[in-house]
Amino acid sequence: MKFIVFLSCLFVLITGVSISTAIAKDRDPAQQCIHEAAKDYQECRKDCQTDFKDAKDICRDVDHSCAVGCAKSLEQCEEIPLTTLQSCKNNCNSALDTDKQSCRSQYPKGTEALDSCIDQAQVNAFLCRDECREGVSGTLQQCRVVFRTCIGACPSPAR
Repeated sequence: MKFIVFLSCLFVLITGVSISTAIAKDRDPAQQCIHEAAKDYQECRKDCQTDFKDAKDICRDVDHSCAVGCAKSLEQCEEIPLTTLQSCKNNCNSALDTDKQSCRSQYPKGTEALDSCIDQAQVNAFLCRDECREGVSGTLQQCRVVFRTCIGACPSPAR
């Protein structure tokens, strides 16, 4: 009798594990499908960006390899100011987080004083990020002028 009860319990346990495994497997294909779709989207997006850049070169009537060289020079020129901008904005956002936490520790939840304090912190962060953008805008503008000059000097494509 104990043996039959043991086998019954074992059967129920194995059945439960099998059902759980089947349910888990059902989720895996969906996740895999979503992962594949995301990967396809990224590939498609990259291809579209490349096609767009190629089309711009055709519209500009410039040699593609020359335009690619100009684009690489633009990327290199913009790298330092864009890194500086991101670092500056990160500092502004960190200060915002600190200021908001300070507001929450000073004023009770749901009060007008808390809302006002957080609003002021957000305004300060916006002004900080704006200063960051203004700090690099001249350099970025110069990079774009150099890029336009480079593109203007590219020959027409060989026909």
